[in-house]
Amino acid sequence: MHGMDILGDPTLLEATWTNISAKNKEIKQQTALFSPISVQSKHEALSEIRASQADFFHFVLLKIKESSQLIGSSRIPVVVEASQVVPDPRLLPYGASEMARFLNHLGSDIIKTGIADHLSFPGLSSGLVFLVDSHLCDMPKLQARFAELSPTLRQVGLDDRVLGSFAALSHGFLGRNLNRVVEIAKRGLHDADRPLAWSILLGTVNAAGETIEPLQGAPLTLPPAADVGEGMILYTDLLLQADVLTTCTDEHHFLFNDSVLRLLSCFVNSPLQWHKIRRYLGPTLKSANGEVIPASGIFPFRGLSSYVAPLLYLYKEESVLPHLQVLYTRYYCRLHTIEGLAPLMGMAELLIAEGCPDMIVKFKMLQTQSPDISLCSVVVPWLMTGFAGYLMPREYFQLWDRILGYNALELLSVLAAAIIILKSSTLLGLSDPQDVKYYLCDLSGIQTVSLLQLALFSIEIK
Repeated sequence: MHGMDILGDPTLLEATWTNISAKNKEIKQQTALFSPISVQSKHEALSEIRASQADFFHFVLLKIKESSQLIGSSRIPVVVEASQVVPDPRLLPYGASEMARFLNHLGSDIIKTGIADHLSFPGLSSGLVFLVDSHLCDMPKLQARFAELSPTLRQVGLDDRVLGSFAALSHGFLGRNLNRVVEIAKRGLHDADRPLAWSILLGTVNAAGETIEPLQGAPLTLPPAADVGEGMILYTDLLLQADVLTTCTDEHHFLFNDSVLRLLSCFVNSPLQWHKIRRYLGPTLKSANGEVIPASGIFPFRGLSSYVAPLLYLYKEESVLPHLQVLYTRYYCRLHTIEGLAPLMGMAELLIAEGCPDMIVKFKMLQTQSPDISLCSVVVPWLMTGFAGYLMPREYFQLWDRILGYNALELLSVLAAAIIILKSSTLLGLSDPQDVKYYLCDLSGIQTVSLLQLALFSIEIK
């Protein structure tokens, strides 16, 4: 998974957009997409922005139709509802040439197969800071928001490694009161407590609390072929297999390949319950009778398996699905849509600019040498996967303990910024963009709690 490249798709060259560019007669200009430093353009009329967005979605629909014919799925009636192809007004105002760079940040497999529901993978760059909530731009407010991460307090995942007495005390005081579990999760969970704690936080255990075991899910079964369509099941299974083989190959997760594939097949073919969150309205594929296919409305996208594999450390295979469904509807769905990911990227950039402004300038210089190496191209894959496959499993769980405890994905941005700041002394001495890319690929030695404290409270890492 460390080698996952979501940027290099030869089919998404600027030549792809020649006709669109000629039609719009756009004038090439520098925009925030090209530079880590925001540049105000004087030629971005609202009509041009809307036209560029419309062209993008028309291109997406064309790819869907082409791929359906290419894979021989034309026997399945596929209807794309035009009314659901709604341009997001918060997309950056790029023209046709900038749109090509936008597409370079899409999962290349997504475009090639024409999967529409998650074509909101953003090609992000600087200029997204205006999408960040104002209360997250102020460091004192951030410190107050995540006060339990203060270096003055004992932390599981840090102090328990050197203090045996604290390690013993941190286990066994979980209880079943939700508020108590939330309080503990903000400072990290003991490995033995984590499965039950996550079940309580996600609401997947019996409310009566009659058993100490996490909810045991129903046997994993696919919907009848008559309901989904044999061709569609085959189509989605092929995409799932490709994703598992691509993103679930690191030494910590490869043993789960078969289980991940079975779980994902059930996940994408089972309806989802969306609670207290507005689903991103992307293009949706429908059957002739108007039913969304697959049943979840989620076509397999690159990196989906990275959300599943870590859960197999916590639960038996038959218990993973209910936890995965809740995690997806609450958190994961926001990591690959522009409305969820753009603010996280903007926040990471703000923290980097405050903690080490030289790195903003450094990435600007690197981008002039190699357009594919930018702050965005480094940070976005971390955010999109929630750091799954990049961090060691124990560090990944320490991060997500706190995300669940605070109910805040912003901690992903905090950690991403802290990693860049921590590595800045070495990065500033590197001149080759490829060296920078390789140096930032290995996060195996990262200590999550220490770096969160570094970014939030400016402590020194020994």
